[in-house]
Amino acid sequence: RAVILARDPGIAMTPDAAKPAEVLTFAPEAITIHADTPRPAILSVALPDYPGWYATIDGAETDILRAYGGLTALVVPEGDHSVRLVYNPLSYRVGASISLFMWIGVSAFGIILLARTVWRKDSAQRREEKPR
Repeated sequence: RAVILARDPGIAMTPDAAKPAEVLTFAPEAITIHADTPRPAILSVALPDYPGWYATIDGAETDILRAYGGLTALVVPEGDHSVRLVYNPLSYRVGASISLFMWIGVSAFGIILLARTVWRKDSAQRREEKPR
């Protein structure tokens, strides 16, 4: 019934309770929640407010609020909504990009070494077959 937020959510809070939200899917990197509220409300999620989490409501990006000093909360407009929280930190994307480029480089190096080996072997065979 009460949520302690780090900043003003920008909505008028009323004491009446909204319907409980329902968690539809829960994975370490993505959570989908169904929320149906008669008026704008705060959705408090027991999820650490940590950089790299992004939230959408019906596919539109929305701000994440800090609740209780370290957890996540969202302002949900009135109506029936699908809320999605996704963990996609910049460090992951940078690491994946570096790994991709390294695999491409290692593969290219392997192909070059293989081609050089075949070329040298072919050159050696031609020299042996060449009449003197």
